[in-house]
Amino acid sequence: MLKHLFIATLLILPWGLSGCGSDGRPTTADDGHGHGASYACGTQAAPVTFVLSSVVPAPGTAVPNRSVLQQFTLVDPPFLIDTFKLEALPQHTAGTYSPNPLTVSVNTQSRDHVYSMTVDAWAVAPSHVEMDTQGLLETDSGCVFKFPSPLFSYDVTTP
Repeated sequence: MLKHLFIATLLILPWGLSGCGSDGRPTTADDGHGHGASYACGTQAAPVTFVLSSVVPAPGTAVPNRSVLQQFTLVDPPFLIDTFKLEALPQHTAGTYSPNPLTVSVNTQSRDHVYSMTVDAWAVAPSHVEMDTQGLLETDSGCVFKFPSPLFSYDVTTP
C-alpha cells in the first residue's frame, strides 16, 4: 500500500491576541493563556483527539477540481500548531496536489484556530481525496494530541 506524504507548512500569524486571558479552567493542557482548558492531557499511549468544526469541503461532498479550499476549525486548542504533515490514506485516489507544498494560513477566532489551504488542482479527477495528519503532537508539558481521522474526505470532479 503506497502512501503519499505531503507536508503543509503554516504561516504563523503574529501572536498579538487580545482578550485571551485565563478563564479559571486551567488544566495541564492549558497553554497559560486559557487555550486548551477544555482538553485533558493525553499520553503517547492514549493521545487526546482534537475537536474540529466547520471542515471544508464537508465529508462526503463533491467539489470541482480547481481552487479547492480545504479548511477546518480547531476548537479551543491548547497551543498554536505551526507545522503538520498530511498523508494520503489508502482510499485516496486523487494523486498529488499543486502547489506542493501547500501554503497554510491560520487565523485566530476567539479561542479557536481556523486553518486554511487552497489546492489549485489534484493530479487525478474525478477521484477521491482522503487525507490524514501524520504523527502525534506533544506540548512542552508532555500532553499528547492527535487529529481526528480522516482530516479530509471528499470527491473531486472534473472542472
